[in-house]
Amino acid sequence: MTNPWEVSQEEDLDIKLEMLPKGKYLVQVVNAEERRKDGAYLAASTKLRVIDGEHEGRVVTDFLIVERFDNKDCRISRARFRDLCVAADVRPSSPEELIDSVVVAEIEPGDDGWHDVTGYKKSDADSFDTSEPTAW
Repeated sequence: MTNPWEVSQEEDLDIKLEMLPKGKYLVQVVNAEERRKDGAYLAASTKLRVIDGEHEGRVVTDFLIVERFDNKDCRISRARFRDLCVAADVRPSSPEELIDSVVVAEIEPGDDGWHDVTGYKKSDADSFDTSEPTAW
């Protein structure tokens, strides 16, 4: 039996994933947790898995700062968190309550190599067509 932790320099491990095209995706929240940086912010960190269409299985993260302790504005992030909760039909006392929720997320490639989640809507999984991502 081989050791799964052992890798050689010759092993081809390069995986190049293209950015998801801008569009609407049916996603499931597979992880959500509270992140806190003392004296700076309180945030919800979410991991979303695309569950339908050509890009099924791809994972995107979203980091939503819901409170800043330096009095800087975080209304955009709070509004996106609110939209996620409304789309998931959840009034959470912690982000973990969002896990397993299915919503529609508007996703676009970011300038920094990460995906940007720019909005959330309720899903109607029976009528949602993911054959071609379309902008809202």
